[in-house]
Amino acid sequence: MQSVTVSQTMQEKQTAISFLFHKQVLWMFFGINILYIFLSYLTNSYILTDYVYHRGLSEHMTAEKITSFLEMRSQYQWLNLIAPFIVISAKAGYSAICLAVGVIITGQDISFAKLFRIAFLAESVFVVAMAVQVLGAMYLIEVRVPDDYANFAPLSALQFFDVSTLKLWMKHPLRTLNLFEVVYVFVLAYFLTPLLKKGTTFWQTLGLVGASYGLGLLLWVVALAFLLLQVS
Repeated sequence: MQSVTVSQTMQEKQTAISFLFHKQVLWMFFGINILYIFLSYLTNSYILTDYVYHRGLSEHMTAEKITSFLEMRSQYQWLNLIAPFIVISAKAGYSAICLAVGVIITGQDISFAKLFRIAFLAESVFVVAMAVQVLGAMYLIEVRVPDDYANFAPLSALQFFDVSTLKLWMKHPLRTLNLFEVVYVFVLAYFLTPLLKKGTTFWQTLGLVGASYGLGLLLWVVALAFLLLQVS
């Protein structure tokens, strides 16, 4: 009877811990999205202003069309409140799929929900990346036209090239090759290691994440570069 009571108590504790963890993730989900929304507000209010768009589009569009574009931009700014929830969930889902493939290949069993949660928690790395880009654009460089901000990717390989000589499809792979992606892989490995079989080291998990997520990232970069090549 005592063993049953102890077992029930342990189950209750595990349930409580699980609930707390889920609750923490939920709060973090809203927190990350709010930060993205705030950073988007700073970008649209202090970096990509109407004046910047006027300067950038004046050579390609008439004043009337630019005014119409800016009015439409203002009209649909409410989408900035929704887009982060969709984009972040999609990114975390894609990362979780990549991790799931790696986990299955290694013969281990981890639920997709747990992998999604790990990918989402690691998304905080990209919040820092966006904050660095926004603050850098506000205080370190002069944004005269929208391309100045689009081509500003701190701690990425893009900064080692003359962007004026690069074609559109070349910029995305160089922008993706950055320090934040490396940190993201390390964070994924850190959260994933406790869920793998006992005895699995962090470095073994890092290899698993590097192979699975790395391949997924490569496929995404190649696909997007191909689309940009067709557009350009």
